[in-house]
Amino acid sequence: MPAAVQKVAFSFRDAKNQVARMVFFIGDTTPTTVYADAATLKGHLQALTNATVSIVATDFTVTTSGTAAVYGSVEDKAVFTFQDSDAVLHRWKVPAPKSAIFQADGETVDFGNADVAAFVTDMTTFIYDQDQVKISASVGGTRARVKAIRRFNVRTRNPALTGQGL
Repeated sequence: MPAAVQKVAFSFRDAKNQVARMVFFIGDTTPTTVYADAATLKGHLQALTNATVSIVATDFTVTTSGTAAVYGSVEDKAVFTFQDSDAVLHRWKVPAPKSAIFQADGETVDFGNADVAAFVTDMTTFIYDQDQVKISASVGGTRARVKAIRRFNVRTRNPALTGQGL
């Protein structure tokens, strides 16, 4: 078990300004190296997604929208499955994935892709589960579409999210 394990949340903002979050437990020898690992992971996540990625605790002012693309919405996800050293499976869903990270079928994650390989290396190097058990291997990855929960109130002027609202 590493000396420092920190919970780090990442925010993903797509082209329609919808937001999704991912949480990781990053473990390393000191808090300083944990945050350096978080910055590395942020760069590799940005390479996988059409959304704008920010670290929730440090990037307070990031409001830039993502890129409109084939999988440009946070409702589309690349689901990565990993196994920890206790043989328990864990899944992380990368919102608004780039089409280049999939094989020709558009559904299966291509683990030969350099960006996917960098993400898998990060996951198996310094990511832990919530019980501080190290993630040890990648099992596979697929595409999933998860409908976002949208809440409306009397102030919502544009429920289609195609332009400016309130």
